[in-house]
Amino acid sequence: MSTETEGISDETIRGLLNDTDSELSNLSHLDAPNESLYMIGGVCVAMFMVGVIIVLLAVTIR
Repeated sequence: MSTETEGISDETIRGLLNDTDSELSNLSHLDAPNESLYMIGGVCVAMFMVGVIIVLLAVTIR
């Protein structure tokens, strides 16, 4: 009886799976700072816009 993985050893399969896992964990580790950077940027832009609106309201009411 022959199997489909006749020429492939268990070590090769484990090596490929370990490489894939490490690549996926590295990718997820790199995505986190980008999301927080966008969040911080969005908060800064929102605070700036609120400041501009307050100044415009103060000038208009005067």
